[in-house]
Amino acid sequence: MLRMHEWESQEKILSALELQDVENFMVYKEFQYQRHEWDNIPIIVPRYIIYLSKYIKGITTFCKYMDE
Repeated sequence: MLRMHEWESQEKILSALELQDVENFMVYKEFQYQRHEWDNIPIIVPRYIIYLSKYIKGITTFCKYMDE
């Protein structure tokens, strides 16, 4: 899990989040977070959106494969 550092730039944090991998898109893995992250709403929102987008990308790729 990526650890949040208060003084890191947004660009550095978002770049690291975009490199995250989803292990198996067919098995939903509960989104992990630390309670203190809710103190900084601006970073948890894009983090969660990026996380969900990786699942959606995997599901759509699988659906396209099954459709062929």
